[in-house]
Amino acid sequence: MFALRSSVSRAAARSHTARRFNSTEASAPKGNNTPMLVALGAAVAAGAYYYTSTDKGKAQAKEAQAKVEGKIDEGKSQVEAAKSKAEGKIDEVKGKAQGQYDSLKGKAEGKADEAKGQYESAKSQAEGKAKELKGDVKEEAEKLKK
Repeated sequence: MFALRSSVSRAAARSHTARRFNSTEASAPKGNNTPMLVALGAAVAAGAYYYTSTDKGKAQAKEAQAKVEGKIDEGKSQVEAAKSKAEGKIDEVKGKAQGQYDSLKGKAEGKADEAKGQYESAKSQAEGKAKELKGDVKEEAEKLKK
């Protein structure tokens, strides 16, 4: 009996939690806005045509075009100025890098020459010791022969 009640309550719980309830009803389908948008576009086109066909409209259109071209030219000059400034910075950085490279190259060559000199000095000292030891060995050999 207990098993029956628990299975019924589980089934009820599952079915209750599995359902979804909408808090609002679905809205009614809206109408198509295409005719309104076409009419709005036609009104804008008619206004633009009327505006540009009058002398005042033509003058204002030319003035606006001149302003736009002036802004374009101003923008181009700003781009060129920024470009030349960037190129100057690049050249400056290249110069600094080349100077550091040359400085380090000179230091490295100096250290290489110094190491070469130390090597030659050590080599000549070793050769001198070798000759000295060779002479000592010959003397010892001659003493042993006698």
